[in-house]
Parts: sequence; C-alpha cells; structure tokens
Amino acid sequence: MRSAGVGSPVLMERDDELRILTDVLARAADGDGEAVVVRGPAGIGKTSLLEALAQRNEQFRTCRYRGRASEAGQPFAAMVGLLDQAVFDTDPAVFRGASALSLPLFFEGERTDLHEFQLLHGLHWLTISLSEQRPLLLIVDDAQLADPQSLRFLRYLADRLAGHPIAVVVAARSATPAPPELDELTGAAHRRLEPQPLSPDATRDLLATLSGLDDHALDAVLPALTERTGGNPFYVCEFARHLAARGARLDEVPATIVESTDRRLATVGRAARSIAVAAATLGESAVLGDIVELARVSTAEATSAIDELIGSELLDPTDPRHFRHPLLRDAVAGTVPPGHRLDLALRAAQLNSARHPVRSAEHLLQAAQLAPFDRPWVVPTLTAAATVTCGQGGSTRAVAYLELALGESLDTSAEITIRHQLGRLYDEAKDPKALDHLHRAWELSRDLTDAPAIEIVEAYATALFHAALLEQAGEVCRAALATVDQTCDYTSWLRLEAAALNAEAISRRNRGRPAELRPVVCGATTPAQRAVLAHVAWDAAVRAAAGHREVADLARRAIGGTALISEVGSASPVFIYAGSALAWTGEYQEVDEFATAGITAAVGSGSLVGVAYATALRAGNSVYRGAIDQAETDAHRVLDELANVDPMCFAMTVGWQIEVAVEREHCAGAMSMLEHYGLNGELPDIGTIDTLLLSRARLFAALGNHERALADLAEVSERGHRSAYLNPVASPWRSMTATVRSLQGTFDTRCRDLLEAELTEARRYGAPRAVGQALLARAQLRSGAAAVADLREAVEILRPSQAALVFAESLVELGAAPESGDVAERRDLLRTGMDAAHRCGSWRLVSRAMSALRATGARPRRPQVTGLQALTPQERRVAQLAATDIGNREIAEQLFLTRRTVELHLTHTYRKLGISGRAELRPALAP
Repeated sequence: MRSAGVGSPVLMERDDELRILTDVLARAADGDGEAVVVRGPAGIGKTSLLEALAQRNEQFRTCRYRGRASEAGQPFAAMVGLLDQAVFDTDPAVFRGASALSLPLFFEGERTDLHEFQLLHGLHWLTISLSEQRPLLLIVDDAQLADPQSLRFLRYLADRLAGHPIAVVVAARSATPAPPELDELTGAAHRRLEPQPLSPDATRDLLATLSGLDDHALDAVLPALTERTGGNPFYVCEFARHLAARGARLDEVPATIVESTDRRLATVGRAARSIAVAAATLGESAVLGDIVELARVSTAEATSAIDELIGSELLDPTDPRHFRHPLLRDAVAGTVPPGHRLDLALRAAQLNSARHPVRSAEHLLQAAQLAPFDRPWVVPTLTAAATVTCGQGGSTRAVAYLELALGESLDTSAEITIRHQLGRLYDEAKDPKALDHLHRAWELSRDLTDAPAIEIVEAYATALFHAALLEQAGEVCRAALATVDQTCDYTSWLRLEAAALNAEAISRRNRGRPAELRPVVCGATTPAQRAVLAHVAWDAAVRAAAGHREVADLARRAIGGTALISEVGSASPVFIYAGSALAWTGEYQEVDEFATAGITAAVGSGSLVGVAYATALRAGNSVYRGAIDQAETDAHRVLDELANVDPMCFAMTVGWQIEVAVEREHCAGAMSMLEHYGLNGELPDIGTIDTLLLSRARLFAALGNHERALADLAEVSERGHRSAYLNPVASPWRSMTATVRSLQGTFDTRCRDLLEAELTEARRYGAPRAVGQALLARAQLRSGAAAVADLREAVEILRPSQAALVFAESLVELGAAPESGDVAERRDLLRTGMDAAHRCGSWRLVSRAMSALRATGARPRRPQVTGLQALTPQERRVAQLAATDIGNREIAEQLFLTRRTVELHLTHTYRKLGISGRAELRPALAP
C-alpha cells in the first residue's frame, strides 16, 4: 500500500482503468487518437486517476485543465486554460490556415467576430497543429463545470481524432445534473470508464493507513464508515483524517463533507477562514493579492493564514490559490451564509471590474438578487464583458450580462447602446426578442437625435429581414433616409439605400428605385456606390430594363474585380445580387471565377454564410451553363453541410438540386427531398422563392403531374407581373407553361401567344441562353420546316455561347426532326448532341438522343459513366482542391473533414479516374 501524503493521489483497485488508459495512450502515440470519458460521483478517484495518467507518459505533451464554476460562463475558457501554455510555447508560424482562426482566444485584448462553429473549426486545426509537433494528451477534470462551448469543441474533436496522435481524457461527476453538451461528449467518446467504489478490504486498508487506528478501533469504526462513505475514496480519506485528528469516536464522524470542512475551518483562525472563503469565492484563476483584499486581512495575517490552511490540508502547498480538491472549494463556499455570499460576490465583482470584466460580470450574476446595484462601475463592466465574450464566440453569456445591465438606471444613450448590442445578439440566435430591443433602440435614437445612427437602422432592418418582415425592413430604412442630408452624408445615404433595396428586391417593392439611383452610382468608385450598383444591375437584368451587354457592364463595375468581395464579403446579399446579374448575361465563366473567389474568401475568414452564398451562386450558375456535375457537387455541399446557415439560400439550393435531379433522371428522389424538407406545399411570396417554384414545376412536369406544374407556373406568373420580374433569362415561365399544356393536350392560341411573347422578350434582352431556350420551346411545339428553322437558329445562336446544355439539346432536337436532313446528317447531329449532353452530365438528354437515334435505325450505346461522372460530389470537391496543389490538411480545413477522410476520397478518386496519383489530377479533371 502506497502512503497517501498531502498532494499524492490515492489509487486503489484501479488497475483495470489504468490499463485501458495506458492502451489509449499507446494507440494515440501510433497515430490513432481516441477520446475517453471518466464519469463517477465526486470523490470516486477520477482526479487521482488522471494524475497517475499524467505521470505515466513521457512521450506526450500533456495539457491539463480543471473545470471551475467561476469560468463556466466564459466561452471557451476551458480550452484556453487547457491549451494556452502549449500555444505560447509554440512558434506562431505553426498555426497556419484554419488553426489561426482560434488564436485570438488566447491573447487578452484581441477579439474575433467569428461564430462558434468557425471557432470550433479553428480550435480543431490548432490542436492538430500542436499534435504534429509532439503527441498530445489533453486532460480535462471536473468537466461538468466547463463552459458549453468547450464541451462542444471536445465533442467536435472526438469525432475527428482518427489518424492523429491525440488522446483526450475527460473526467466529470455523475452525481450532479450534467449539461447536455457533456452527455453528448460522453456518447461520442471511444471509451467510457466508471470507477467503482472501494471494496470493504480496500476501505479498511486505506483507513488504517491514513488514520493510524489500531485493529480494534478499525473494527469498531469500519461498518459505519463503509455505510456512510459507500466506498468513495475521497470520503474515506476525509473521514480517516478526521478520525486521526479527533480520535475514534463515531459520534464525531461528520454527516457530510461540508460539515467536515466546516469543522476543519473552525480549527483555524479568523484570518485563515476569511482567506479560505475569499479563495473559494474568487476561484482558482485569482491572484493572491485579490484573495487577500477580498478577505480584508493584512499581508502579514494572510501569510500566516495560508500556512495554517496548508497545514490543515485545505489549500494546495504547491499553489496556495488552489484547494487540495475541488470538493473542498465547494464545501468552503457552502459554509458561507447566503447573505454574506451575495455580499462577497458583489465585492469580488468590484475587485475584478477594471482588470477582468468577464470575471466581474460572472460575480455580478451570482449577486443578481441584489440588483439593481446602482454603482457607477457596474454598467461599464457588464457591457465590456459582453463585448469581450462576444468576441470569443460566447453570445449567450453576453446576453445575460446585457440583460442584467438593462435593469440598472441608464441614461438614454447607454440604453440605446445596450439594446443595440442585445438586439444584434438575439438576431444572430434567431430569437424574436431581437425585434423588441432593436425597435426600442431605434425609437430612442430617433427621440434623441431625430436621426438614428445608421448602425442601429441597419441592425433593425437586418433583424426585420431575417424575420421575413421585408416591408417593414424597407420602411425603416426609408424613414431613416428621410432624415439624411444626401449632400452632407453621402455615404450613409447610399448605405441606407443598399439596405433598403436588400429587402425591397425580394418583397417586390419600390422597384423603380434602382433605376433612379443609377446615375448617382454608375461611377462605382466607393464601396457604397458598388453596393447600390449591384442592385441596379440585378434589377435591370430581372426586369429586362437593359440589354444583356449593358447589364454585364453594370455588374462588372459593381463587382470591381476583387473590390466587392473585400468590401462586403460573400456573406452579403449584395454579393448574390451582383453575381446573379452577371450570370443572367451568359458570362458563366466570369461568374464561376467570382463565386469561387467568394468561397475562398469565406473559407479564409471562417464565414459559413459566405461559403453557403457563394457555393449556392456557383451551383445555380453551373445549372445555367450546363455543368451538372459541378452543380451537383455545390448543391450537395450547401444541403449536406450548410443547411442551417441561411433559410433563403437553402431554399434556392433545393431548386438547383431539383434541376440536377431532373437531368440525372432521379425525379423520385427529388420528390422525396421536397417532402422531407417540407417544401412540397405553398411557398412564401418572396422573390428568391420563384427559383424553387420554377424548378418544382419542372419536376412535376417530368413526373407527369401537369396540374401541379401549371399551378406553380401560374404562381410564378402572378408574382412576376406584380414586380415586373419577367425576363425569361431568369424566369422562363411562359415557355414552360406552353410546353406543359402541350403535354397535357390543352395547347391553345394563348400558349402560342406566350411563346411569342417570351421569344420577343428574349431577343430584346439578347442573352444567348434565353433566346435559345425560347426557340427550342417554340420548335418543339411546331412541326415541319418552321420547327427546323427555329432549331437551326437556336444552334447558331448557342454555338459560340457558354450555355453548353441548351446547345446540346438544340442539336439533339434538330437531329430528331425528320425534316432536318438525311439519316446520316441527323445521326451525326444526334451523336454530337449526345456526346455534349454526356459531358454536361445530363442523362435525361442522353436518353432522349438515344431514343431519337433508335428511331433512325441506329443502335446506340449509352455512354459509360466513368471518369469525372463516376465521382461522388464529395470526391469531386476534394479532387478539385487537390488539383490546385494544396495539401490534404488544407483540404480538410476548407471542407470541414478529417485528414483521413480526405485521404480516402483521393484514393477512390485515383482509382475511378485511372491515375496513379496527385500529379495527374489536373489534366484528369479538365473538362
């Protein structure tokens, strides 16, 4: 039996647990990391087990953290405490790429405006970076007290340990209500340990070692002691020490550890007790000077008191800020009467207010029963803490601080500031309280200055936008615009115009405004001008108010090379408006480059909204150009990985995925998808939903449900006429209606009029794809020479364009027309069209070409799905990035995968493409 002196772990009957933990370390050292969760009641020996583990490895860099109630509300406090020393000891150059996203967490005074998921992503790669220097052992004790963000990160990390030399060992109490994040982490752990109570023999041995009792006394005490402790090692140790100090009298055995601790405190002096209570109040992150000040003792008294507490085995002799066991800290805190506890919390808050606003705010929350505090330092401390916490991804805690501040006596300016902050935080959390706070801030600012600050107007309008209160969002901006002197504050005026147009474009209101602003912003020399010009270009395109070349020029000036992305980012609706306008001119290659640059910028900044917007833009652009493989890859990324980022972006992408499914002849799967997402019924009257309505109509037509298809097309028509969004390049509802009615057998003169109107409008706008589609639709509903003439014209117009799929369809339909030439000529057209359709990835059009070839007497074979078409969307994404010569780590960072998953995807890709390695990827991926 090993002696259990002060500070040494008592380990009895833990051989099985140590064997498992040793095996975990060995596997991690070989690059196969695992996460272990040790759960058990307080005092069962979890901490001693972790200490023994930390002492048994030399190969690993060991990082340790113990949860603290005082830090439970500080976002990522556990991860900072766990990794800070390792980060500081490592060359900053090691933290490249995504790992750099989380670095601001480790440097006091620095902020990050990233959302939690981006910080999880950054911390994951920071941990990987550390493990690449030396195998890493992460030990977290008392995890039930860790902040939720850190627990979510450990859960995130547990799923991504494969292939990395990292061992994660987390210990947590099981007797206390566990936060849901801890339960999720426990469920994700590779192994779960539950140390059992000591056997009666082990309890006797431990009691004998620590108490010094003789056999007679042991026999007298042991039955009651075993019953009271239940074999809990810590309780046994505490009772044994108590018995050693007090003698073997059973009536003096304390009923609880708190009573035991209180009795122990009663044996020390007043100053020692005050120091113990102050240390328990401030937590282990406090400095000794603060503990002494809160205890209200002199320095000389404090020195003697600390020695006294160490001698009583309450404080840790190696660091007297800490208790020997966290249970002792809790027990000391439990001895403090409630009223005195509130007073201590308030004094601790004031003590920390200037240097550590977050710690101060946590103490104020503990003293909230005393609110309002009516002290001048409280509100600045709470607002400063909210700012710091938001910068570290802790918006939930920041809300608690600001709500507490709102209960104080505030002047109008302070209330505006607090409500503005609260409103933005609630809006990020999709909480309807955002509207109440921002509306109040907006009203107060109007009363205060008659011209609310532009930041408040933008925040309020954004919250209204997110709540789909689009009309109100526009009105708020317009009301603010009425107070702005355009000549004195030109930039604010344009910013408000852009904010108003963001909502009005989707709600189909104030549609004449973009054209009115065109002369003012056509120079596109400032960010505000470019933002408004993006709306001018989009509006001109969707309403066919200018020709396609003119629209392309407007869109290019709004984009300004790289200017728009650097100014507003791809997370702004302005990015989508500019990119969509350019796509509707047929400049698909430029749009592809613009969207790809937006994805790259969003990945670099960690903006999931930006990744979603730019990826959805590229998916739609790929549908237009006929790059179905790319459209499928991008649509899957949004729907599979970014589904919860933005509901409007998600709905649009569902439309693009439907287009892919129709071309892939997977219509039943697309229908199931609509039903799964609840998008099979009535859809809101919002401009961007029209894309989904059109795609859904196409799906219904392909499935033979003509009535549903016509209902959706009628809805698109009605919405389009209300807003004048009638350009067939964006909404070919007229030709689609005529085609469906023809399939239904109800084609009439009205359908013919619709076709002629669409063709006239398409010719006036001039984009090749729109003209080609209209000609193709009319040809399919005509016969003889007239149909052939339309098809030949479509082929000639589309040949030099970038609309590859519509061009392929024109070739196929021309070859299918008996009047287009002799059999040899027609077969040549059909085979050329079928090859083009295959390259586009349209199995629908391939099937149509094969059917037409058979009608000519040919025996065509369906092109084999090999090469690029054989790749899954995820394999294609990985391969495209690998072809740019970036490493597997960087690919994993960008796609939120593990490095091992990237390696597997590349292995499958090499086999499917018939290549031997990475060097051959670029030519193999070339279209």
